[in-house]
Amino acid sequence: MKNIESFFTKIVEIVQSGLDIILPQTKSEKILRDMTGEDFYDRAIKNLRKIDKTYAIFSYQDELVKSAIWSLKYRRNKKIAKLLSEAISPSFMEIIENEKMFNNFSNPILVPVPANKAKKRERGFDQTRLLVKYLIKQLPKNFIQTEIKGLKRVKKNLNQARTKSRQSRFENLKNSLIAKSNLKNKNIVVLDDVSTSGATFKEAKRALKKVGAKKIIFFVVAR
Repeated sequence: MKNIESFFTKIVEIVQSGLDIILPQTKSEKILRDMTGEDFYDRAIKNLRKIDKTYAIFSYQDELVKSAIWSLKYRRNKKIAKLLSEAISPSFMEIIENEKMFNNFSNPILVPVPANKAKKRERGFDQTRLLVKYLIKQLPKNFIQTEIKGLKRVKKNLNQARTKSRQSRFENLKNSLIAKSNLKNKNIVVLDDVSTSGATFKEAKRALKKVGAKKIIFFVVAR
């Protein structure tokens, strides 16, 4: 299995080299190369609002934010995951601390939304799980538990970007996730890179509630 994964990783690297030649980096992508997480946070447009139990940090309408996420997902630039985790970690800590203090959100578990299997194979990694990996390194020890494989995709669905309407996004993801049974009676933070329609989180909530999870909040890099 590891040999197969290494093979796909090498293929992705070759494709990436070709992509960089065919599609040169944008101005925003070049700026990202030399930025720290603090720089990114200071420059990016914020979207610090809670809507329907979903917290977002940045606006996806911001060209810098969009370029960062595009670079992570489509240029397979893993360094962006580290950059974004550094940028969101202070706000993430503050949000979780407030939830613990005011909403009885004790001992939460951080669960990433799993990538589509085809996309994961194409990229060579799961970008949301990578975000969690780097985010945890930015937080104090034992600040929050993680369950990297807490959610699993069990249905092949279209890339959400290819669906034409809000309703089709919900239909596309319906019954596509299952949650691990050990999340019963646990408070959950579901993390994803981008939220548009809210369809992903609706499906994640359904799967988590099915196994008996308690309170569930959603956290995204951008909306």
